[in-house]
Amino acid sequence: MMLFPSGSETISAVLAGRADGSVMSAPTAMMMLKDPKLADLERAAPFTGVMRADGTPDAMATAIAFRPGDEELRDAYNARLAEMKTDGTVAEIMTRYGFSEDDTAPERTTASMCAGE
Repeated sequence: MMLFPSGSETISAVLAGRADGSVMSAPTAMMMLKDPKLADLERAAPFTGVMRADGTPDAMATAIAFRPGDEELRDAYNARLAEMKTDGTVAEIMTRYGFSEDDTAPERTTASMCAGE
């Protein structure tokens, strides 16, 4: 197992035969593989990520962090994000990058994810 400081260095190691493969986020892999110079590489699909003890897939998500005291900014961000999820803007943007409807569902909230739903 090797650790590289960037995605491009990871890809270079795979292309040079110094690494058999790489683990990176799905959005990063999808973005990098759009480069025609990487046509010899492919994304593992279907890919099974982290699994729960009962055998069901565990949701993986990205988070946005706000400093303590920035509640007004956090609340404004969350309100606008909720609007964009409801009106379909988030789904439209995310599907361009290979995400499914399940990944962009408006009902996926911080509270529901923390509850393991």
